[in-house]
Formats: sequence, C-alpha cells, structure tokens
Amino acid sequence: MASGLIEEAEEFSNGNYKAMSYVLHGRIYIMKGEDEKAIDYLNKALDLDADNVEGNVHLGDIYTNQNEIDKAISYLEKAVSIDPENFLGYKLLGQNYLTQEKYDMAIEMLEKASSMSNNDPIVLYNLSYAYLQKEDYAGASNIAEKILTLPEIEPGAKAEAYILIGISNIHKESYNEAIEALNKAIEADSSNCDSYQLLAHAYNKAGKVGLSQQFSKKWGKCVQK
Repeated sequence: MASGLIEEAEEFSNGNYKAMSYVLHGRIYIMKGEDEKAIDYLNKALDLDADNVEGNVHLGDIYTNQNEIDKAISYLEKAVSIDPENFLGYKLLGQNYLTQEKYDMAIEMLEKASSMSNNDPIVLYNLSYAYLQKEDYAGASNIAEKILTLPEIEPGAKAEAYILIGISNIHKESYNEAIEALNKAIEADSSNCDSYQLLAHAYNKAGKVGLSQQFSKKWGKCVQK
C-alpha cells in the first residue's frame, strides 16, 4: 500500500515533491535489502533535486555498507554541506574517515556528531578508537568512560568500552588500571576473546607471569569455541 501511494505521488510534476517521493521509494527498497533498486530511485531523486539531503545521506549510507568509501564520502559531504546539523551525515563521515585511517578528519566529524547527540554508543566508540589511533590515550579513555554512563548499554558495547580503556592504560604503562578494566570487560561479556589476550599481555607487563600464562590459555580456549 505504501509503495502504491508513493508511486501515485511520483506522477506529480513538481520536481522537489517528486524527488522526495523517489527518496521514500528508495528507503522502502533499503528496508527490503534491495540496495541496487534503492540506489536507482535515490539517483532519480538527485537528478531532480541535487540538494536533497535525505537522498545524499541514504546513498552515503548504502555505499558505506558496501565499503565503497570514496562514493560514500562524496554523498555525505554533500549532505552536511547542505544541512550542517545532519547527525547521521557526520556519524557516517566519521566512520568512513576512520576506515581510511584519516584520524583527524574522523575525530572532527565524530565530535560534531557527538555534540548533536552525546548518547550514541557507535559514535562514542568510533571517537574513542580514533583518539586511540592518534595515541591520545587520555582522550580515548575519557570517551570510553562516557559509553559506560549510557543508560541500558548492551553487554558487548560495555565490554568494548572497557577494552578501549584497558588498551589506553597499557600504552600509558598503567598496568594495574589496565588489568582492572579488562577484568570488567570479561565480566560484561565473557565471549569477547580480545579481553583475555590483552589481560595476558597486561599481566606479563606487570611482571605477573603466572596470571599471564593463565589468561593466554583462556584466550586459546575462547578462540577455539
């Protein structure tokens, strides 16, 4: 029924109205997982209205998921140039720049997204990871701590936040703090094998060889599951 109504709307001659109808049609195909048909309709929308923000964002999202990073960035940059308050545009741009290892650009985009919505765990995780790659370990830890304050945080996200804190502390040679954070990561999600490997490394650095060997064995069992 929704598709029928949209198709009726596409008969109108008004360019912007018709473009929005094409965008809605594209979104239906996105929800169906039919990306190529979605791309076709979204491009039809942009042919009529190149400044359609939603059309650019949705194309950017599709190409992000397809790992066509340059295409994704071109559409997303267009979207945020038209609408400087577009949260999803900045979020996806940050993700794509992170994939390209352009950490300064990733941080800039993710900071903008975070300023618009400071409770998105994916934005905060990517931002923390970008700071980690920049060797700003205090910055990485501070952002990861924000993730832990979010309401109803999923166990997996909680574990990843503790892992980021643990890695940051290993780099700072604060091994006891790293060990504490990584044990909390295991409490949150015992299926995340990275925690065991990192704990083995942290215990080794702290001179606790027995515990290091113990967690190396736990890591081996975890990855074999």
